[in-house]
Amino acid sequence: MAIALKKNLSLIATIVVILLVAIVGYYFLRLKQGPYQVVDFDNLTYKWGTGDTLENVYDAKTGNYQYLNAKDSLIKTNVKLRSNNIIYIHNKLNEIGFWSLPAVIKNKSAASNSVLRYEFELVYGKNRKTVIYYTDYDENQEFKAKAKEVQQLISQTIEEVESRFTR
Repeated sequence: MAIALKKNLSLIATIVVILLVAIVGYYFLRLKQGPYQVVDFDNLTYKWGTGDTLENVYDAKTGNYQYLNAKDSLIKTNVKLRSNNIIYIHNKLNEIGFWSLPAVIKNKSAASNSVLRYEFELVYGKNRKTVIYYTDYDENQEFKAKAKEVQQLISQTIEEVESRFTR
């Protein structure tokens, strides 16, 4: 009877450990997710420039993309993100921690007319998150690093999609 009890005890312990790993893994993945689901994604608007007018604009819903090239000529094109691009951006934004960024990332005592500025707006159903990031920001390095990573992520994705269309 002692041997049967030992066999059953090790089997029960193995099952308990497997269940605990599964439960902890599930909740860990749930914690990594942002407040919105990718299926609710409606639009991504990305703007950048200096001063009050941001001439460089990308709108994911319409695919309209305009930017100033190296010769200061305004280029207008249409670039549509595929669903895999949207899923990639959504997952990376959750990984970066986009949802924890403040609405404006700007130095308190700075003149911002000549500073490069980026605006990100994501719309999920009736919810939207807008972040305005000034590149001269130096007060909170964590916010600066996250905002810069978001800017690079969106910019690189749009450039990759555009290069796919121009080939």
